[in-house]
Amino acid sequence: MKNQVKIQSIANGVTRLELPARTLPPFTHINSYVVARDEKAVLIDPGFYEERSLEIVKEALQNARLESIVLTHTHPDHIEGIPLVRKIFPEVPIFVHELELAKVSHFQNVHALEIEQVLGVGGLELQPIFTPGHSLGHVSFYEAVSGMTLVGDMLAGFGSIWIGTPDGNINNYFESLEKLKALNATALAPGHGDVIHNVSEKLDEVKQHRLQRLEQVVTALTAKPLTLSELRLQIYPEIDERMTSLAERSLLALLEKLEQDHKVSKTNNCWGLAR
Repeated sequence: MKNQVKIQSIANGVTRLELPARTLPPFTHINSYVVARDEKAVLIDPGFYEERSLEIVKEALQNARLESIVLTHTHPDHIEGIPLVRKIFPEVPIFVHELELAKVSHFQNVHALEIEQVLGVGGLELQPIFTPGHSLGHVSFYEAVSGMTLVGDMLAGFGSIWIGTPDGNINNYFESLEKLKALNATALAPGHGDVIHNVSEKLDEVKQHRLQRLEQVVTALTAKPLTLSELRLQIYPEIDERMTSLAERSLLALLEKLEQDHKVSKTNNCWGLAR
């Protein structure tokens, strides 16, 4: 499974490439997307790391000219393949939301993605939708002809995506979920896992999961205030030690949301229920 790849046409002109990536468990692959029409193409989220993945990208292009690399966001598992792509397309420009430009400033020919600007690819049009929450400048892309929305790490085909400080924000994430719901998309194409067709149900499910986590934190703090590490041991008692920092940053994002809602507060390095 780890080294397998998948090429799947998910809409007319839109191809999902499931490629091995250095990413967070439970995921082992990244979904890169090729949108191609009338001999023009864009590549979205080249997060793969293997040289052989370039052959999969070229196969999906089907001789179309790669006009740009577009990023939903700049976490490493969504950008690692950029140097590989640049080996065969050295001049191709990169587009990313302005809030994340600094994180890819080491690459040449990087540009701010204008949210109001529709990306035309032949007869296809990708409408950028600003969907922060997982990261500061996360962007999704709505394709009006098929109703397909490429959602990056807003959600996953299985499991849950990570939201943690300093870039993750639960309130922003909830607002972004509502933006996606308002699109009435026919399907959601995530950064990890299969395409999602039960769109409204899935969006409700991922919001409910996060609400349950918030309630779990409140319940854990009911008896007495806890340090962040003590809280982690209660919420994630069996987590791998290598994931400790990520778990605590995830908890901090939840605590920040609860603090904004006046449900918890921090005193002397301990978090407790607000009085």
